Amino acid sequence: MKRNLSNLNSQHTAALRRAAKKARPKPLVPKALGVRLDEGKGPVRDGAHMSRVAGQRCLVCNMPHPQVHHIRECFPRTMGVKVGDDKTVPLCVTHHAELHMTNNAAFWTRYGVDAVRWADNFYRETLSRRHP
Repeated sequence: MKRNLSNLNSQHTAALRRAAKKARPKPLVPKALGVRLDEGKGPVRDGAHMSRVAGQRCLVCNMPHPQVHHIRECFPRTMGVKVGDDKTVPLCVTHHAELHMTNNAAFWTRYGVDAVRWADNFYRETLSRRHP
């Protein structure tokens, strides 16, 4: 009697997917709220705030339609963990590319921008608009 290997493989794959789905951690940010409820347990994920930052102008040259830059220096380096959305600033395509090709501290010093202060202010404004 011959076994159907493709059927066994598909059953095994389905079982692995079910197990992985059960093992997935709960998201830190409820999608409906977009706010972190468990303060201090990982990076902030806030889509509404990211949209708001993307709607600003470049901090360096004031050009519209910037890209959102995550300030990596605010968090310890951890593999696989992206910087939180609360530490983001708007940069045009040119300055964003320049920043990634140079030393971050030198870039911010050259243009006289305190990126962390700007990021904190943007996030405070987002939270105050959400919870007046």
